[in-house]
Amino acid sequence: MDEMVKETQVWLNKTYGKVSGFGKVPEDGNTGWNTVYGLTRALQHELGITDLVDNFGPSTAAKWDTQFANKVKTGFKHNVVKIIQGGFWCKGINPEDFTGEFTTNTAAAVVELKKDAGIKDTSANVNSDIMKALLTMSAFVLVPGGDAKIRSMQQQLNHDYQAYTGILPCDGIYQRDTNTALIYALQSVEGMDTGTANGYYGPGTINKTPTVNSGATGAIVKIIQYGLYVNGFYSGAFNGQFTQNVADGIVSFRKFMKLPPYTSTADLTVIKGLLTSNGNTNRSSDGVDMATQITSAATAKSLKAAGYNIIGRYLTGSVGTGADKRDKNLTNTEVKLLLDANLKIFPIYEDGGYEESYFNSKQGFADASIAVNTARQLGLPSGTVIYFAVDVDIQDGNMSSTVVPYFEGITGIIGSTEYKAGIYGTRNACLHVNHLVKYSFVADMSSGWSGNLGFKMPENWSFDQFNEFTGASTGIDMDQVAVSGKDNGVSKVTKVNINPNAAFFTQLQQVEDQAYSYISGESSSTPAEQLVTQFYRQFSYSSPSWAPLAGGLNTSWLAFANSALHVSKESDFETLHDSTTGIKIGLPHMMASLNALLFWGEPQSASGIQDLGGWCGDLLTSIEDAHLNQKKYGSFYESITAYVGNKGQFGREDLVDDLDALNVYSTIHSQNNQTISKIIKTYYTGNESSVRFNSYLSNRFDDDLDSLQNDTYTLLKGGTGSWGAAYKTALLAFKKFKLQKYPSYTDSEAKDAAKAFRKLIEQNA
Repeated sequence: MDEMVKETQVWLNKTYGKVSGFGKVPEDGNTGWNTVYGLTRALQHELGITDLVDNFGPSTAAKWDTQFANKVKTGFKHNVVKIIQGGFWCKGINPEDFTGEFTTNTAAAVVELKKDAGIKDTSANVNSDIMKALLTMSAFVLVPGGDAKIRSMQQQLNHDYQAYTGILPCDGIYQRDTNTALIYALQSVEGMDTGTANGYYGPGTINKTPTVNSGATGAIVKIIQYGLYVNGFYSGAFNGQFTQNVADGIVSFRKFMKLPPYTSTADLTVIKGLLTSNGNTNRSSDGVDMATQITSAATAKSLKAAGYNIIGRYLTGSVGTGADKRDKNLTNTEVKLLLDANLKIFPIYEDGGYEESYFNSKQGFADASIAVNTARQLGLPSGTVIYFAVDVDIQDGNMSSTVVPYFEGITGIIGSTEYKAGIYGTRNACLHVNHLVKYSFVADMSSGWSGNLGFKMPENWSFDQFNEFTGASTGIDMDQVAVSGKDNGVSKVTKVNINPNAAFFTQLQQVEDQAYSYISGESSSTPAEQLVTQFYRQFSYSSPSWAPLAGGLNTSWLAFANSALHVSKESDFETLHDSTTGIKIGLPHMMASLNALLFWGEPQSASGIQDLGGWCGDLLTSIEDAHLNQKKYGSFYESITAYVGNKGQFGREDLVDDLDALNVYSTIHSQNNQTISKIIKTYYTGNESSVRFNSYLSNRFDDDLDSLQNDTYTLLKGGTGSWGAAYKTALLAFKKFKLQKYPSYTDSEAKDAAKAFRKLIEQNA
């Protein structure tokens, strides 16, 4: 809180609070847009403007220059001076005064701002450019995370092109305004006057773009140096000299962006490519994407004859509305037509997602599940990258609460399948999730989107969409797509497995048969379902730490079963896929959790040791992850919310395993006449797995979210009830073996973990 900012806010409300349209500013001493807008509205009132708005537009600028620009000098007293002084306090520049008199101290603050901005005029004159710069949140000093060379570039742009751009931020952050200023600079070099230049790389700018070679000097070379630097291909001086370093940077840029020929010539393709996301839209490409289904061999062959080698197609959905609605989904017939024409395919998933509110982790889980199952039905092979679309211009500040959790949800599912996740979106969206996806399909065609202005091309780009057109030979609306070569797409398909779990169900039945045979021959008192679960946990969940949770292993039974079924390692187990999400069930984990439930019996509220062998034990590992990585998030609660059931030691596959174990156990417990093999087969072939969250809430907590949160907290703190002492012993043992990096979590962290787990179940139930 800044006392002078607060004094400014109090003065604004006292002086202008009754002015129609002014409203009120917060009196909290914190600079923000509300206060800056208040200063702007106050200035408009002083200029005689009655329709007050939160914008320093042309009318405000003209009236300022006419009424006050020549009056504001040392000794001048007026409310506009107090507005200037308040603006400086909010800007973090000390004008010393807040009196309404333009003093030498105020004049010094004006000069300081001008020097920070890099403009030519360093006098104390206050014209509309200075007023506009003052009454914004723009910074003119290097901010945390800023780049000193970019700030130097911003200052030089202000110095050289203020008449075109006004006064732009000089904070070291390459942003939309900086990118636009580079285009203004180019237009100035091309000879456009300020009335013609518009900061848009349109036909006029394209036609006048020069071709520049080694040895050239001057402003155009400096613009090329700026462009190379912000794109990561030059680190030298901004001196306007086309040196070998500049030439090398151009060659590297061409190779990275796949812009042949790979020479050092800076032509339209290079210069527009440096200053805009879509670059030269007349360049050729190896790929296209489209929403039109290919239904004939002739059309597929026409695409190949037109020079295209890879086609982006949608896995699901439709386009258009009403009578114009048509399917856009890729079909098995279409796959064959494209592959027969020697075309490759890269799959895209976009069935919604045109609004920011769409993007959250739950939607990511759902979309990934649909995409995986659809890809399998099409026979797309293992390793195929599926590109999930973010077809909306989400602002930078909202990425962490939308796009990031959406892709965390996607990777939580797809990471447990044979496929890989990719993103389709703006450069900024791609950069925000490059740690979560294999490759990026960049929506560079939308060159005016904020997510494409001022952001580098992602290093992991595989496809670059840069132009929309209608195919001359096909009449199909398509998007041109540059191809980096990282993703070779689908060139062949696998046989579609109508029943991918058949082999597992057969093996499960064989294990169960062996269990009954063993019980009969050995007069064993261990129930068959426990023997079955021991069989599947024997390799990964056999350590001494598991004995208190799920009981010891019957080594005689395991030797008997392994010999009969020729099993010697975990990879001998057949694979079980979830029919709802498409993920590979962590069979040993699920069976170990189920074994714990069968060994101890029905969970008691907030006292079940068996919960440590499943969801509660995994939740404890999330507490450790969240604590160790808390600095990445704003609070422990935000950290635990990001981790629980999503990533780290307690990922989505683990969550599914835990919920399924409890749901399967509940059916075993209530239907004693059914065998474990039949119950598991029904669960994974019917509709039961699609409502696993609802079933879990019902089976474990009687559909009561409050009980879930309260009992979870109690379990994390030590349990209660008739098993309290035994549970505490088991909990201490679990912490010793599993939470070696952070066994002593706090009461507050336990409460946050219980709250986060409740939120997870509630959002998915």
